[in-house]
Formats: sequence, C-alpha cells, structure tokens
Amino acid sequence: MSRWMYVTALLTGALVGVVGIAGCSGKVDTTAAHSSTMAAIEPVTTQPEPKFEPAPKQFMPAEQRYNHALALFEEGSYVEAEAEFEKVCESWPKFSKPFKHLARTQLKLDKNEEALENALTALELNPKDGTIDNVVGMAYMEIDDFDSADAAFRSAISKSPNFVWAYNNLGYLLIRKKDYASARDILSEGSKIGNAPAMLFNN
Repeated sequence: MSRWMYVTALLTGALVGVVGIAGCSGKVDTTAAHSSTMAAIEPVTTQPEPKFEPAPKQFMPAEQRYNHALALFEEGSYVEAEAEFEKVCESWPKFSKPFKHLARTQLKLDKNEEALENALTALELNPKDGTIDNVVGMAYMEIDDFDSADAAFRSAISKSPNFVWAYNNLGYLLIRKKDYASARDILSEGSKIGNAPAMLFNN
C-alpha cells in the first residue's frame, strides 16, 4: 500500500468513528430548530382589555335614569330633569315617586297645570304618602286655588306629621290669605319638629 493510500484509510476510519460516536444514542438534537419553529407559530393569547363605554342615554336602565334625573333637579337643570323624569314615568307607570318628582320639576318651570296633573297621578298611586299631598298643595297654590291647596297641605300634615315643609307651606299659604293668626299657629307647631328648618315669620 502506498503512503498516500495509507493516510486516506486513516482519515476515513477517523471520520466513521466520529459519526458513530455522535450517533450512538440514536437521537437527533432538534431542540433549537423546534424552538425556532414554535416561536414562529405560537398563537397570541393575550388580548387588549376592551375599553368601557357608558350606555347611551336611550338605553339607560330606568333606575339609573331616575337617579340621574334627581341629580339634574338638585343641580337646577330642570329642563333636562323633566325630560328624564318623563321617560322614567313611561318605564314605571305604577310608581308614585317619578310622578311626584316630575311635578316638582314642572313647578320649577312654571308648568303648574301639568305639575298638578302629575302630582294627582302620584297621589292616586300612593294615597298614604303625605309628601305627595304637599306637592299637590304647592301646585294648587300656584294656580291660585287656595282652598284646595289648604286642604292638601292639611292632608299632608295628617299623613306625615313630621314632614315640616307641609307646615311651612301651609303657613305661607295662610299668610297669602291674610290669615295671620292661623299662619302663626301652624308655623309655631311646625317649628317644634326636630328637623324643622329655621323659619322667619313677620306679622
């Protein structure tokens, strides 16, 4: 054998041996390739959080709309409050409070006839609530029906004896009727109630 053939045989044997050692386990290391492939096809499971959008007013639940209307009334936005209370009354036709507060709102807007109608509706729905009689009395007073207003305020006091505003409104009505002695008596009676506001009476 020539020297060149001898070197070739040695190199060939060495390569066969290296391959045999590397492959003796029967396994092929594909970890890197597998990781690369999975990274490429891994689905995105994290979705962005949806933004909260408040319900449009036309889809606002009746209870939420009622509370919104009360807030509008308290801040003096009477036109907007009236519109909201009217929608609540449509949704809750058997509940007295929306009609009562609608009447109160309409009194602020000088819609006295409409206020009286809604206050009387509220009273029909809940005849035991003296605070509704008070609103009825206010509506009668605004249309100068003093006798009906007097009867309504006295009914409010009879049903809700601790509702001080009925005493106050009746006293004011009696002053307008120039019945000062009776006004003094009713205001004095109302002032004895624990939650009575400060009242100033001038004869």
